[in-house]
Amino acid sequence: MPELIILGAGIHGRILLDMCMDAGIAVRGFLEDGKNAGDRVLGVPIIGGFDETENAEFISAYDFIVGIGGSQDKRRYWCEILRARGGNLRTVAHPSSAISRFADVGEGCFIGQHTTIMHQATIGDFAIISCNSSIGDDCVVGENVFIAGGCQINGRVIVEEDAYVGSGAVISPGCRIGRRSVVGLNSTVTRDIPAETVCVGPAAKIVVRGTDHIMSHIDGSKSGARIISGVSSE
Repeated sequence: MPELIILGAGIHGRILLDMCMDAGIAVRGFLEDGKNAGDRVLGVPIIGGFDETENAEFISAYDFIVGIGGSQDKRRYWCEILRARGGNLRTVAHPSSAISRFADVGEGCFIGQHTTIMHQATIGDFAIISCNSSIGDDCVVGENVFIAGGCQINGRVIVEEDAYVGSGAVISPGCRIGRRSVVGLNSTVTRDIPAETVCVGPAAKIVVRGTDHIMSHIDGSKSGARIISGVSSE
């Protein structure tokens, strides 16, 4: 199996590297713009910038995974660029995760420590399922979704593409989270959430409509109320 290249040497890239080490996956190095080739991150070298993906020989020599967690748009962009250039996107799952043999997990995903994915769940390409989260039976998690740590996604839930679910959120069975929506930290969702909205709190109140302004920079410290920027729709 080819060695793995991680795009991005920030926090999510480092999390990925740690997972790879636990899983015995050989990592050749990171690609990161603005860093010097030869610099090391947790002992693993930076081998160049993102422009290395323009080299067809380089693309064919390795497998790739995008270690960008803080930007839904940027992660999608680089996954699609790699795929268009012929790169092979590898999924990495921590050995402590429990993934049903009857689940379907796409390409370029990373599945964190102590995560459970139940039978007949479907995980779309380049999704992130962070540590200590649970994906219930018959769930559909769309392409490029981010499920943060400690989430409980109950059975038959649909999380549409590019959505972000903040740490500790609970989503009740059968609910649908619309594309490019954000579920805030520790929210409890008991009803469908429309596309491109932010919901927060124990009743998952919708507080923002329109999420394009946050999809380029979103992470666990900026989900929910902290990304509202004073705008309320209800």
